[in-house]
Amino acid sequence: DLLDITGDASLNGGTVRVAGLNAGDAPVGPVTILSTTTGVTGRFSGTNPTAFIDANLTYTANDVLLQVLQVYDFCDLARTSNQRSVACTGLASIPGTTPLTEAILNLTSSA
Repeated sequence: DLLDITGDASLNGGTVRVAGLNAGDAPVGPVTILSTTTGVTGRFSGTNPTAFIDANLTYTANDVLLQVLQVYDFCDLARTSNQRSVACTGLASIPGTTPLTEAILNLTSSA
């Protein structure tokens, strides 16, 4: 989504949540998520760190851009044969973005 602002934007932290991606999707962006007519001051705190999505923000004088660098497939992070069975067969067979896949994609790396 794009936040298009007439005037300037003052950012003071806050997390940009990356959602709506499917496991194994190709990298996305850079995509403008905030655009102003007279300038951006400050910064977001960053993006929501997850185990499956690697993203970052870049800034220009009038814009904030989101770059999704990697969306890992569920199989990519499976370590044991049981994890691979569930990830590569079970989860990989679920079509599109569902509440279950959204929940898994948004797990933090420490989960």
